[in-house]
Amino acid sequence: MLGRTSQPKSGFTLTEILVVVGIIALIAAMMAPSITKTIHNARRVRCASNLRQVGIVFAAFAHEHQDHYPQNVPAAEGGALDDNVRVPLAEGILALNHGVFRATANDFRTPQSLVCPATRLWVPSARTIALTNLSYCVNLYPKFGDAGTVLAADASLATYWRLFSDFPRNATNVEIRFAQDRHMGRGNAVYGDGHVESSTKLRLQRPAQAFRRQR
Repeated sequence: MLGRTSQPKSGFTLTEILVVVGIIALIAAMMAPSITKTIHNARRVRCASNLRQVGIVFAAFAHEHQDHYPQNVPAAEGGALDDNVRVPLAEGILALNHGVFRATANDFRTPQSLVCPATRLWVPSARTIALTNLSYCVNLYPKFGDAGTVLAADASLATYWRLFSDFPRNATNVEIRFAQDRHMGRGNAVYGDGHVESSTKLRLQRPAQAFRRQR
């Protein structure tokens, strides 16, 4: 038998492999901002959906209770937390809604609808959902059906809290007094008429009449 001649095996050179890896890395770097923005937008939409559910539940309650919301239910009976909160001295919509905010409730074991997907909560010194690790607060004194009154907002809970607040990265306690927006410079709020808006803090601080004219 005649011996078979072996053919040289084809393959990639080290240079070719490095070029391919470099191209992949470049494409990934170009796509990263878009992917990040998409993730943030998805979280903002989920958060808005959560707040819409909160608004629906509160509207249903008010419908059965002479247009009164359930904020004043005692904490011992599963209602709002007792702590009052401080509010910023601001003009515009925030001034209309300077009503203090409280936790939506304190009797949930797994309140997924009350946790914003973009929140940075879970303070080590207070690892409890009931007291600190929720995402939304409700206005203590909202006007039923008013499109200019914030009913519930995307805000972290603590001893003190405000609209667009959040725990600092390395918090060791739960006393927070300063505001910080959450969804890439924006925050969600559900209003008295049930609609949900994603707004900047600057927009909420505009004069109320200007806000109403824009709607």
